[in-house]
Amino acid sequence: MLSGYLEVLLWTKQAEIVSSGPAAILANTTRLPSALMPDYDRLWTEARVRKLIEGTVTRGVVIEVSARYKLPRMPFLKLTKKAGAKFIFGSNGRYPKMGLLDSSIQMAKQLGLKRAGNVQFSEENVRFGGDTR
Repeated sequence: MLSGYLEVLLWTKQAEIVSSGPAAILANTTRLPSALMPDYDRLWTEARVRKLIEGTVTRGVVIEVSARYKLPRMPFLKLTKKAGAKFIFGSNGRYPKMGLLDSSIQMAKQLGLKRAGNVQFSEENVRFGGDTR
């Protein structure tokens, strides 16, 4: 029962919205309810990832890399990059962590993302750890 519910709610609906809706950015892309996060790697199968990626790449929807949640995880990001998706960084932060993107930047470096090719990036309102702006 839970599996069918998740299939419709989390994966099918999300893919439909990206494929046909007005979305420009897919934020908190792979976040699951807290009770399911321990099963994240098992639940986010390659087939589910690919289903979601199809719509994002086809429609030019940008994938958010969340510094707060450290999501999506690396296997998702690697498949998404390989498919030609674009990325943006978000903090999901509330003061005082608003705009802190350290973990997103670290993931981008691990993936070898380049500003000109894969990243839509605005330097306005961005802070790195220790920056007190």
